[in-house]
Formats: sequence, C-alpha cells, structure tokens
Amino acid sequence: MEIAHIKYFLSVARCLSFSQAAEENHISQSAFSKAIMRLERELGCKLIDRGSHPISLTPTGAFFFERMSGLEPIYKETMDKLRSMTSEEILRIRYYPNSYKYRTAFSSYAECNKDVKLEWDGAVDYNEAANAAFSGKYDFVISNMPLQPYEGLRITEICADELYLLATDTYTFSNRGSVSLKELDGLDFIESPYSRSIMTKLTKMFNFAPGRIYPPEGDSIRREELIYMITLGKGVGIYTGRDLRPFSADGRNHLRIIPIREIPSLPVVLMEREDAENSAAKAKLRTWILENFESYLSERLDPDDFNIHGRK
Repeated sequence: MEIAHIKYFLSVARCLSFSQAAEENHISQSAFSKAIMRLERELGCKLIDRGSHPISLTPTGAFFFERMSGLEPIYKETMDKLRSMTSEEILRIRYYPNSYKYRTAFSSYAECNKDVKLEWDGAVDYNEAANAAFSGKYDFVISNMPLQPYEGLRITEICADELYLLATDTYTFSNRGSVSLKELDGLDFIESPYSRSIMTKLTKMFNFAPGRIYPPEGDSIRREELIYMITLGKGVGIYTGRDLRPFSADGRNHLRIIPIREIPSLPVVLMEREDAENSAAKAKLRTWILENFESYLSERLDPDDFNIHGRK
C-alpha cells in the first residue's frame, strides 16, 4: 500500500471531488482515479460512493478517513525528525532531457562538494517535468520552460534557448522569418524522444495535426540518424536550439531552422516547489546551477549563422 495513495484518498475525502483533488495533487484525474481504485482493491472495500452527486464516502471510507486523518500529523512529524537526524544531506535532481552533459555537470559538483550527497536522474518526457517538481521527490528539476503556467512552482531561468522547425530548403516557408504550427498540418515529423514529447504538447495546445511521426514511440534511434533523415527530405522536426547546435549546416545538407511563431522561446529553467524547505546546501546548489550550469550545455544556436552556412 503506497503512502501517496492514502494521501490522495484524504484529499478527495475532504473536497468530495475527483477533479479538484487531482488538481491539488498535480496529477491527471485519470491517474488519480486509478490510484484510489488500487487502494480500494488493496483494502478489500469501497471507500468512495461514485453513484452519488457529489460523490460521498461509504461507511468504511468514513472510518478509514477518520483514522488516517489522525495519523497525518504524526507521519509528517516523524518524517521531519528523520530528515533532521540524517547526518548527510541528500539533494535529489531530475533533468530533461536525459543528457550526458547534465550528468557531467552534477558529477563535477558532487566531486567538489563531498559534504552533500547528490542523487540525479534524467528522463525524456518533457510533459512530466513540472509534475516531477510538484511531486516533492526532487529538490530541483531542470527542463525547458513548461508551456503552461503552474501556481506553487518557482521557475527560474538558467539560460536562453529557442524552439525551431528543422527542415530542408525545399519547403515554401524555409526562407521566411517564422512559421505557424497550422502550416505544418499533415507534414511528416522526425523526432527524438525529447523533441517528440514537446511536439505532442504543441499538438494539444495549438490544435495542429502532424502526419506520420517517426520513429515509432519507444524506438531508440540516434539523433544523428534522425537529423540525416531530415536532410534527405523525409520529414521535418521540432527541436530546441541547443539540441541542434552540434548539427550546424555545412552547405551540402540544405538544412534550415525556422522560428515557430507560437513558441519562439523555450529557455532552460530550474523548477522547485515554492513551499519546499530550504537549507544551506540547497541554496548553495541553486546558486551554482544558476551561475555555472550553462557552461556544461551546448552553446546557444545562432540561427543566422546556421542558415547562412546552409546556403553555401
């Protein structure tokens, strides 16, 4: 039985609304409902009467709520005490995308700061980044800026980055100053796992409909091969500028990068919960990230230089 599922139940028991409770816990309503059903299966009884409007607690649900509510402050006090008793502070970091450059940065910091233990891991689903910051599992989350605002989340820009359409000069919009997402309806897209997750978010926000998306989700293909496919005219791609920096045009591939009108800027940011406790170690790491992290990333892409080289 997961503690998080009990926390979800306490939330829905208080507000008697699945949608409101899911929002309070920063997860989707579908995932929230599944967590409650799993808790009910594990307990062997129904906690929520979903047939009433609004929903209500069953007698067993009311009993469970009464007992678990009393344990909440004890649990919080116990966890706070355990953290204070730990001699070595642990700071947890998650970053998007899962890049060796990010790992190199935190390895360097850990080597020079032996008094703090760092735990870090990377992921490729851009749409999970804000929820990871909200979850409380991580002290810091690094990602490109979320496309939607999030209350309760402190977001600090680390460095600038842009979003570009990568295409060959065979497209009518290739020499324009920008391109609208609606103009991309029906085109085939060739994406890395990270850029694919950004594109998926854009399709939902701006209602544009790509044609075929390659490679199939879950397939692992090197970015160099994906960019090469774009040079062959097999499709276009949406990528951040720093992702494209190592693939400067050389005059033979006829590549162009075109700013996307709806989302021209997508800076790399540091995310953390506003209500999270601070410490000297966290403050020190935060300062280091804001002052030094950019030096470990690819240089910012110069669109004029990229496109000029592509025209030679």
